[in-house]
Amino acid sequence: MKGGQFTLIVATALLAACPGPVIRNVSQTDIAGHVTDRNTGTPISGACLVASLAKGGFWTTPDQYNLGSACTDSSGAFRIPANPRRVWNVASPEEEMGLQLTAPGYYHAWFFPSPNATITDLHITLKPDPGGPVNP
Repeated sequence: MKGGQFTLIVATALLAACPGPVIRNVSQTDIAGHVTDRNTGTPISGACLVASLAKGGFWTTPDQYNLGSACTDSSGAFRIPANPRRVWNVASPEEEMGLQLTAPGYYHAWFFPSPNATITDLHITLKPDPGGPVNP
């Protein structure tokens, strides 16, 4: 057996022994929920959310994928429509989905749902910023 053939056989055997990624296909699922005031529990109207998927390690380019965005309505509800390119490798410790939230009169926040969370009924609270701008 030639050296090149041996290398190919060993490389193939090593790749076959590696487990595949545990994928959570969230491409058919909306990201939805409600945003409320942490102190009062009242809905926050006009809070804007950006969903992103940070990937590291094997996934090197790009480091972050934008999954979509939305703003809350008067009842604090939001919905980011399903994105056919949204796939989450939940087995990777270097891959994480996050929601960045901004709202006038509140501290900016990040929310990281767990891989097993139901992302269609998220309940997110924001802490009021006494020195920040407020909704008119």
